[in-house]
Amino acid sequence: MKATSFMMNIRCLSSTGVFIIVTGLSSPFPLNGQSDSSKQRFFSDLEKTLRSDYLLCTGDSADRSLDELMRWRREIDSVIAGDDYPVIVRTFTEETGIPAAAARPCEIVRWMQRTARQIRETAQFLSDERDSAIERHNDSLYLLHELAGVKSAAYDLATIPFGLSQRSVRILMRRGNMAPPAGNEAVLICDSLLLGIMAFKAAFHFSKEKHYWCYELESSSCSLDSLDTWARPMMDYLAAEIEKRTSRPPDHIYRIGRFDIVPGRLSICKLWNFQSATAYVGLARAKNRFYAKTIVQSK
Repeated sequence: MKATSFMMNIRCLSSTGVFIIVTGLSSPFPLNGQSDSSKQRFFSDLEKTLRSDYLLCTGDSADRSLDELMRWRREIDSVIAGDDYPVIVRTFTEETGIPAAAARPCEIVRWMQRTARQIRETAQFLSDERDSAIERHNDSLYLLHELAGVKSAAYDLATIPFGLSQRSVRILMRRGNMAPPAGNEAVLICDSLLLGIMAFKAAFHFSKEKHYWCYELESSSCSLDSLDTWARPMMDYLAAEIEKRTSRPPDHIYRIGRFDIVPGRLSICKLWNFQSATAYVGLARAKNRFYAKTIVQSK
């Protein structure tokens, strides 16, 4: 009968904190069913111990692969084998009041990792807060300088006057708790901007010099059968908002028939000609959908 030998190098830490090391083992095992069964039980017991320790230390009952468990164990063992481990144990006892003998080594390592993570997160939070404070301060100085050179008007949208840079418009929108605008250098889009008690889609337009010069407001759209029950009331609402804020009736009023509303062009119902801006309110069409719209442009 032939004999065989094999090498094993297994390192496991049981829940009691005792290392189980099987290394350099070279022994003739007869190739029979009994030896194979013994080896299977041996490795099965080691895996059960490892899974038990993982569950007790982490509280994670998920069915982890053996590779994942071994990576977890190696991470624990590397800390325990390090020169700093006695200091970690002493600090653990001092800060938690739990004697080292009453805690599993993996619990001490997990406490150390959690504490280190909290320290990193706190440091990152303080760094972010400092950076945000510096940014807010710089934004305030920038905005103060820009506001000194522009003039507010009653028709301003969200109290943002024409003539500001895109950076200043973004700052004021953030301060107004509006959704962060999306868009390119020519236009910023805000999907929901509150005007009175109604929300509209807003577009802020910028010149080639990146100065704010025009805004648009659009209601949600409707089909043709809701033109008179939805789109026209929204148009009247937008016109009433301008009239209320400026305390001035429109300079011109036009009747809009069903066939006056064509795609790609605003059919004007009311028009205001202010000293520094022109305001239009009317109905627009995109394919077979109809909506109310306001356009205010600086001169």
